Amino acid sequence: MENLPDIVLPDTNNMQLCHFSKEIGPSITSDDFSPLIEEAYQIENFYNSYDNMQLNKRMCNQLGRCIIKAVYNVKMLQSQCNDDEFLTADNYEFFNKFLQNLKKIKHFIENISQIRRLKRFIQETNSGISLEQLKDEYFQLLKEFRESTLSLGFDIQIDNKIDDIYKDIEETIKFIQAFERNFEGDSMFSFIDKISDDIQNVANKELSEKDIFPEPYDNQNVRFIKCELHKMKRLSVQTALLKNLKGLVNISKFYGGIKHNNQMEMIIEWSQYGDLMTYYMNHKLDISIKLKFALEICNALVFLNAVNFLHRAIKSENILITNDLKAKIANFCHSRLVTEDSGKLDIKSTGYIVPEIYHRNTRTHYNTHTYTDRSSTYIPEKYDFKSEVYCFGVLLWELAHEKSPYECFDRDKIHQILYSNHLSKNFDKNLVPKKYVDISIKALCCVPKNRPTICDMYKELYSLYSLR
Repeated sequence: MENLPDIVLPDTNNMQLCHFSKEIGPSITSDDFSPLIEEAYQIENFYNSYDNMQLNKRMCNQLGRCIIKAVYNVKMLQSQCNDDEFLTADNYEFFNKFLQNLKKIKHFIENISQIRRLKRFIQETNSGISLEQLKDEYFQLLKEFRESTLSLGFDIQIDNKIDDIYKDIEETIKFIQAFERNFEGDSMFSFIDKISDDIQNVANKELSEKDIFPEPYDNQNVRFIKCELHKMKRLSVQTALLKNLKGLVNISKFYGGIKHNNQMEMIIEWSQYGDLMTYYMNHKLDISIKLKFALEICNALVFLNAVNFLHRAIKSENILITNDLKAKIANFCHSRLVTEDSGKLDIKSTGYIVPEIYHRNTRTHYNTHTYTDRSSTYIPEKYDFKSEVYCFGVLLWELAHEKSPYECFDRDKIHQILYSNHLSKNFDKNLVPKKYVDISIKALCCVPKNRPTICDMYKELYSLYSLR
């Protein structure tokens, strides 16, 4: 979530106390209000902890400010909940309507900030697509918010910047139009829905050898990746994802797997040029190919985000370069659904080393203040989409410099890279365009909440590549 500007709160000394001389229905007590107030607090907690806001962030943050201001007023109102003049059936009804509005705002934020959930707002037009329904619903929510808060005596000022709304909508339409080109005539939203549903349906299913038995393949045109066969459920999820993709969205085509000596060998498409590291060690990369590879890898990460899937091993060795010079993500042995337990992620065998995961696994004394302060610098210890963005930032650094980011460092001293901003400080700005450098450095921030989203990175990289 982005840092929000200071919030100007109303003078609660002048807050109107709503009361009515006429009693309606059964008597109301403070106990009747308590669960409603608790629900309002939970909605505020949702917004403060929401860490996967991909699209329409200006509108989401405006609505988030409404939630924060409203709940502040609720806290002030609690002192009146034992006041007989306040405990009326009308005020109870007003508070219920106010709470329903907050719930609608919460769901709206979830819907407009995620690729998959945008589907219901899309309208086809002669000139492309429209998000008029989204805009109308946004304004309706603000109108209802104003009415419901005034009914409780909350005088909350809404800083409604019209330009920000239209910027969000314009950027989102451009993003959808760019990203849907990956789907070769299929409906992007229908495709994402199908993959998501398939993954969820097998999430708790034990994998059988029949489920992963490979489709026919040419032994000369595939490669094998070994995976430990100790978590069958996770392999069932990976299979549901990969078998349906058929090589789309820059993820290596998956044929199936065969069990051999208590290991699963995953069969994927052949890559003539090997992995990305092998390719840049043997070929000089110009700016165009760097931007092309960067955008293609980002393509895959955006799709994985859309279906709530984490790769968890993003590094150059797991990026394959095909014979037609496409970069594709491979090796899903460590991947999982966002909703699955993170477990112990071995930093030695997965992707680039992420600060929050390094801290979790090593518990060193380095920068302990960063991790113990539950304020704006607090860092969670679970690998999530922000961790994936950090790994992608390291990959962009490696792609720009055509060398390993860790080649001069002993692994025992890796904290020197993580906590000294070594990669950011040593980014050669002459190798790639400024926007490439800027978005990479933002992704390398040690504080996860300050990193861009993967959709932010896609927009920048798509813009750069389109200009070539």
